[in-house]
Amino acid sequence: IGISVLLKFCLKKIQDEFIEVIPADFGIEEAFKLENGILYVPPQSYVRNRLQFWSAYEGYDNKHMNDYAKRFFKFARSLTPRASRGIISPVQEMIESKKSVSDKILSYARYKNYLVDGRISNKDAASLALYYAEQFPKDLAETKKALKKGASFI
Repeated sequence: IGISVLLKFCLKKIQDEFIEVIPADFGIEEAFKLENGILYVPPQSYVRNRLQFWSAYEGYDNKHMNDYAKRFFKFARSLTPRASRGIISPVQEMIESKKSVSDKILSYARYKNYLVDGRISNKDAASLALYYAEQFPKDLAETKKALKKGASFI
């Protein structure tokens, strides 16, 4: 939900102010730089061939992926009303700690010795799924609480 809120306010700014979004090599090093009504983003080939790969296999451990996430969050947060800060705080926490949900799942899998040669058996994957399903009610309660605080802006 936090990402959805961030995207909402980014897209609102782009639409309301007729901002032109330009994919450019310049957007690799300075992603989400807004200058003279132009928002620079990395080219689609870089997103598809590099960022998606790094996201899936390295996450925030990859410097380029981490920098990209930080730049997006900084830009999007600047456009998000203060009342919605509670809703986006889990995203901020992930970026600051360099731990995505996937990183937390893998960390737990390592703790439980579920990873063998970089693989998880079907039985252990099922155990992971059950463990995280049990976490869902707590996450849902926290999300509802945050939504109530920022509901007027969503």
